[in-house]
Amino acid sequence: MRFVPLTRVRAARQGRPPVPVTLHAECAAEAEAKVRALCILTLTSTGAHLLAFDSHPQDDGTVLLRVTVAMTMDGLGANPLEQLVDQLSGESGVRGLRWRAEPRVTSPRP
Repeated sequence: MRFVPLTRVRAARQGRPPVPVTLHAECAAEAEAKVRALCILTLTSTGAHLLAFDSHPQDDGTVLLRVTVAMTMDGLGANPLEQLVDQLSGESGVRGLRWRAEPRVTSPRP
């Protein structure tokens, strides 16, 4: 009989680990507060862990927002991100919107 280490059993029960996902949005300066609120409310109410939230004003009157959250990317985990993208794409002040899952950093095994 072979015993499975407890950490593998726990990992199998918990499902996939969270993945960092970064959302980039370009919006008008007047819409920045609303876009920030939508991002925070939508993502944090679903259990995603907010890692970073940056804003960078541009010379042309727009603001670049970058939101990074840790979330699971299985079927249910991507749903809050899709909801947020749908909400933001309907806003008149949002001009550019994209997101991507950050690559995992793995350490080489000896």
